[in-house]
Amino acid sequence: MPEVANKITIDRNQRKVFIDGAEFPWMIAEQGPDVDDIANPHAIPTVTIPIIASDVEVIPRDGEQD
Repeated sequence: MPEVANKITIDRNQRKVFIDGAEFPWMIAEQGPDVDDIANPHAIPTVTIPIIASDVEVIPRDGEQD
């Protein structure tokens, strides 16, 4: 199982995201990252990053339709 990021820093002025001190290397869409549950001390915060891509392929889970 992948590790959980220790710290995500979102710099809205510079339009940059840092994950455990390393700058996120891909272009992020204009709306920028979205953060859920940051104010809830009983929840694990999640960050959604809209990434710009030239092409996207989605491979469905077994049993899912396209």
